[in-house]
Amino acid sequence: MSIVLARRMLSAAATVAVAAAVAVTLAAPAQALPDAHPGGGTLVVRTAPPLAGVPVQAAGTTVLTDSRGFARFPVPSFAALSDVVRVPDTEVSPGFRVRLDRIIGRPSSGRPVVVGLDTFREVRWRFTDLTGAEVAPSKVQKMRLRSGAGQIITLRGPQLSEPLWLQATRIVRGIGTVESKELYYSIDQVLRDGGDLVYKAQQKFFPLNSPLWDIHLTFFRLTVQ
Repeated sequence: MSIVLARRMLSAAATVAVAAAVAVTLAAPAQALPDAHPGGGTLVVRTAPPLAGVPVQAAGTTVLTDSRGFARFPVPSFAALSDVVRVPDTEVSPGFRVRLDRIIGRPSSGRPVVVGLDTFREVRWRFTDLTGAEVAPSKVQKMRLRSGAGQIITLRGPQLSEPLWLQATRIVRGIGTVESKELYYSIDQVLRDGGDLVYKAQQKFFPLNSPLWDIHLTFFRLTVQ
């Protein structure tokens, strides 16, 4: 047998062996990837914005969020878990309230769930003149506020001396999650005897940062001797 013929026979045998190995590989049943959460574990819920003391209801129980806005629930089986997460309207601290806006994620998936919350702040204000002296609300006929989102609020009479709940943040949808956007309010108008005592939209306030506003009026005190 020539050397050339021997080499050809060896090459053909190697080709047959490789083909057989590929056939065996293709015929073998594929192994499924292991489920990340085949049984139970811990359901993680996160609030946006991150807030402490928010009651979150899931997996048949209620848990208060920690200082980073997380609530954790022991779950015996994710497959049997309801996809319902609730956050009741709650005043989590004096003058600060939350309301559920939307939820991103499903508890039964075993992955963290994001709870988007709108927040509200109880605000108060005082009117001051050009010298910094306080002006009684009874000397004002009407005040008009405008939020950064375009909401207009008009206050008259007794409303001018009462606290007011204003939305401090709102939820906006991001890419695969939600984000909290802070709201501001500007003073559009303060009327007395038909005259405006402020320059429109020059004074802006953020309820999240300050629950007490100083509203400066172009108000002069006249002393007659």
